[in-house]
Amino acid sequence: MSLRTCPPAQVRRGARPAPRPAARRGDETTVRAAFAPRPRTGYHARVTRLYNKQTGALIGALTDEQLRDLIDLLVEESADDRDYYIDRDTLDYLEENQADPELLRMLRAHVPEEGEGIDIEWRDETA
Repeated sequence: MSLRTCPPAQVRRGARPAPRPAARRGDETTVRAAFAPRPRTGYHARVTRLYNKQTGALIGALTDEQLRDLIDLLVEESADDRDYYIDRDTLDYLEENQADPELLRMLRAHVPEEGEGIDIEWRDETA
């Protein structure tokens, strides 16, 4: 097997050579593995935090179970929707459907007793 190279006149300065696949054995997975991205070398802890969407104030950190309660019990407008409107009626609904008590305490502290509720949003962030 001979390697083909470009004549020097056809090589651009600063150009990176194309990666070469591993030995071809007729197996497509061997070729794909040669072009696979390198595995990540570090671990970055992630945490889900809940915010008041209007003010940007941090409401608190959510456990996976608490986030699952919000997602399962409340309505999303799209698949990537991460915000909800919470008022006293919504809190009562969450309580009736056995949402996590700590989540309810956290939300109750931020939802006004009278008048309108608040918009909340959750974000996955680096810890």
